[in-house]
Amino acid sequence: MAQDSKALADSLIDMLEQPLLEEGYDLLDIRVFRGGGRVTLRIYLDTKDGISIGQCSKADRSVDYLLKESEL
Repeated sequence: MAQDSKALADSLIDMLEQPLLEEGYDLLDIRVFRGGGRVTLRIYLDTKDGISIGQCSKADRSVDYLLKESEL
């Protein structure tokens, strides 16, 4: 299962890195947690000036849209 989570994280990084970079975010890492019938993503982002709550919220919407479009 850990290998599946790592493979999923790697796929997500490949998919999300460029679009997030275009929005001004550096994608540092993605961690995938499975449990209770759910999959939880923890996405680590930064910008050259740090990151605000508003930027986190905007990035969340972007990631949500990209994930829905990819049908993962």
